[in-house]
Amino acid sequence: MTVPAAATRVHPATAEFEQSTSELVLRHHHEQPAEGMVAETPAAAVEPPIRLPSAPVPPEPQQLPAIAMIAPMVLGLTLFFVIGSPYLLMFMLFGPVLMLAQTFDRKIGGRRRMRRKRAEFEAELERVETEVVAAHQRLRARARAAHPLARDLLTCELLPNTEGAVVVGTTTVPSELRIEGSGQDDPDCERVRRAAQQLTGAPLAVTAAAIAVTGAESVMYGAAYALIVQRAHHAPGKTINLAGEAFDPLARQLRSWGVRVKWQRHYRPDASEPFLIAASGPLPDAVSLMVRTDGSAVVQWPDGKRVAARAETIGVLELRQWLQRVVVPAQRQADERQAAIPDSCELNPMLCGSGAGSSATELAAQFAIAASGPLVIDLVRDGPHAVIGGTTGSGKSELLVAWVTALADRYSAESCQFLCLDFKGGATFDAVQQLPHCVGIVTDLDEGEALRVLASLQAELKRREHCLRQLGVRDIAEAQGRLARLVVFVDEYQALVTDHPQLTEVFADIGSRGRSLGIHLVLCTQRPTGVFREALLANCALRLSLRVEQPIDSRTLLGIEDAAELPITPRGRMLYRIGSGSVGTAQVARATAVDIAEVAARENHRRRSECLPEIVRPWQPALGNDIPQRGTTWATADQPEQQRQWQLELPRPGDHALIVGAPRSGKSTALASMARAAAAARRPVRWVGHSAENAYELLAQLPTASAAGDLLLIDDLDALEQQLEEPHRTELLERITRLLRQPGGHSVVFASTRLNGSLQRLGSLMSAVLRLATHSKQEWLLNGGETRHFSGRFVPGRGRWHDLLVQVHSCHSETELQQRAPVLRHSSFEVPQSGCVVVARQTDRLSQWFAEAGHDVSGVPKPGAAMPAAPGEQVRVVSGARVLIGDPEQWQGTYGALARESRQRPVLAIGVAPAQWRTFFRDDPLPPPILDPREYGLWRTPNGKFRRVRLRDALPWQFCEVDWGETGVIDQLATETGRPCK
Repeated sequence: MTVPAAATRVHPATAEFEQSTSELVLRHHHEQPAEGMVAETPAAAVEPPIRLPSAPVPPEPQQLPAIAMIAPMVLGLTLFFVIGSPYLLMFMLFGPVLMLAQTFDRKIGGRRRMRRKRAEFEAELERVETEVVAAHQRLRARARAAHPLARDLLTCELLPNTEGAVVVGTTTVPSELRIEGSGQDDPDCERVRRAAQQLTGAPLAVTAAAIAVTGAESVMYGAAYALIVQRAHHAPGKTINLAGEAFDPLARQLRSWGVRVKWQRHYRPDASEPFLIAASGPLPDAVSLMVRTDGSAVVQWPDGKRVAARAETIGVLELRQWLQRVVVPAQRQADERQAAIPDSCELNPMLCGSGAGSSATELAAQFAIAASGPLVIDLVRDGPHAVIGGTTGSGKSELLVAWVTALADRYSAESCQFLCLDFKGGATFDAVQQLPHCVGIVTDLDEGEALRVLASLQAELKRREHCLRQLGVRDIAEAQGRLARLVVFVDEYQALVTDHPQLTEVFADIGSRGRSLGIHLVLCTQRPTGVFREALLANCALRLSLRVEQPIDSRTLLGIEDAAELPITPRGRMLYRIGSGSVGTAQVARATAVDIAEVAARENHRRRSECLPEIVRPWQPALGNDIPQRGTTWATADQPEQQRQWQLELPRPGDHALIVGAPRSGKSTALASMARAAAAARRPVRWVGHSAENAYELLAQLPTASAAGDLLLIDDLDALEQQLEEPHRTELLERITRLLRQPGGHSVVFASTRLNGSLQRLGSLMSAVLRLATHSKQEWLLNGGETRHFSGRFVPGRGRWHDLLVQVHSCHSETELQQRAPVLRHSSFEVPQSGCVVVARQTDRLSQWFAEAGHDVSGVPKPGAAMPAAPGEQVRVVSGARVLIGDPEQWQGTYGALARESRQRPVLAIGVAPAQWRTFFRDDPLPPPILDPREYGLWRTPNGKFRRVRLRDALPWQFCEVDWGETGVIDQLATETGRPCK
């Protein structure tokens, strides 16, 4: 099968159409300003509005002036009858005749003026039509200059690259012309307006990996020739890919001309290379160009969209001349360049071994081999920033490691430093961590570390600006080596900004100001398209691309699709473009572990021999999860935006703090760390413990038992208050509130799981709040935290102190707090000589127990009765103290007896509810809480003081008192056996 002879001729309709616009396109292109001249501005490229002329309005029809004609006749007849002269009748006819003559004269003059105005309108409309045609030619020329036809490419090789778009023909599109004026209601004006709204002959450009051509061979090959020119124009050194049996003769013919062609019988939709396909009908995975014999065509997209067009065709002789002039030399040069570049190379031969270069005016490195030898890339001269693209397995990690090693080999750690951010697993920069130049490695496994490092980078920008201002210079090159250049390497930039979108603005800021401040970015990603903002790409003049999956990614970086054509092997083959230069090819060198170790050892030896101090990092290291206790401080605060960390001191006397967080978030550890810090500062520390009964009594003692400035610690205050009933709970919170409002007094620090309604009022009185981890963002917000500070990965002891990220110092929390626990002092229960009054539920057993102990036991006396027992009661009377025993109902039945006896004798209450107690002693303060009436009772002295009585088998056993004790004292009496009651 041979190429049809008809395919060597251009279709007559297409030739006639192309002839009308090709000269204008070329003139528009050649009139573009040369290098150094001002290009056409966007405002100049916008066509001014065209104003339609106003259509002439026909004059209104002339009416005969009937009254003006009748009035002279009436006047003449009147004078005739008065005067009687017949001449008056003759003069009577002069008026109507003159009126008729004037009317006909106006009518003839109006028609003459209308013809003149119409001629002027048609001349103006013809001028407007000429303007529309000229404007359409300019619009068409601009469109053809941006998307040139194949014929334009044949006659001018310098037309701009069109970002991979392929022009399949011409079509009619809506025009950009604006038509104004009041004559649009006229049919001629409407015709001009409709013609102005449609731009014919506009290039139809498509962006597709595959284009299928269908139709008769006489026109299909002519269209295929034009598409080959379009494809090869973007990358003349690439292989031309054809598919379909009908293109087999075309492929053989192209090979005979010396063109490198790849042909396959059947097209695979999953192929990444752009293909030109000969098909019998539309393909679902390609843009289809269906050409008719008259030159018209229909373009159909895979989604079913169809556009009518006129296919562009060229002749076979024109194609051959262009291919041999443009494509064949480009392919030959590409083959020669590829043959001159090795498939693999080592970095060691390119290392200079000096390590003493100056980075003031350069930051050059050799880490790749080009066709002409080692490739030198200078971030100062060629940058200031670089963008790297490459799919998985293409060699991005090797490139970054080789680049870092080459810079470290050439420059000292005082003049060049690196920050490495790895967001694709955390292993890329492990090999270069030993280099003294490396001031930090951050991975996606470090929760929040990327944010704090970038915040420190912003602070570093301000610090460098301040330093340059103090030195009186504007650029780091003029700073005489006082500032080191910092190179930020980012592996997988897309993952970084996806996890932290707010970093996009940070990188854009560094991109715009980094050149003068000496901060350079090397950003690496798998898919460059849509990842980088234009403001950032505008400052990244250095573009490197290893093999990418999609041609559009190659075009984003390099402007051509060649990076998508790079082979899988050899690994590390890359294309590069520096500024507006041409695209080159190079092979990335491989840095071995031995190379990196030698560079690190040489730099460390130099620094030791010169007694140089350690490299000052531009930011502090991340907060550790286990920071040991340090003197009088209890936590470490991190402020990356100020590039500093410091130790938190205890609250001053009169200041208070709240610690809120979920269980096991580190609340007790924070209190224990504060306790140890206070002990180191010789400041009294008090901890109320976990018992609500003890806390209630201790807080009542505090204003008189402790000096001002004591540190009062309350753990799990929400749990403590929940142990108490409502009266005691309210009183407990009121006591704490009084402490918080006492100026210059105690420093209260309490911890709580959450701030419920009763604790929110206390939280408002706190000087500071430490918010530890919570189970959800909702809990964090309910505790008063801000959304931007929430993190679901806080380790125990990590939280926010105001806006600062802090880590509580580690200590043995239980031991630290137990050493400062309240002391329970016990003494044997004894009845005084004056006797006592007992209010209890189980009176029989108590009566027997007191009687066996030798006391005079009697029941509840009647109102007004004295000590003897009530009639009918059998009470054993023995020598000893007198004891009156009764249950609450019996004492309530004897109104006033308990109050009268309590003024002389103490009262023992066992199992009495607080409400019943208040009915007996209305003027007394609220008694201490008894959580378990089977374990404790109350002992009320005649002066209104209370003591708790410990029970054993529901019988009084010991008096129990709680106080702060001495530091380090731990209660031992709670486990002792009981002693007999005396």
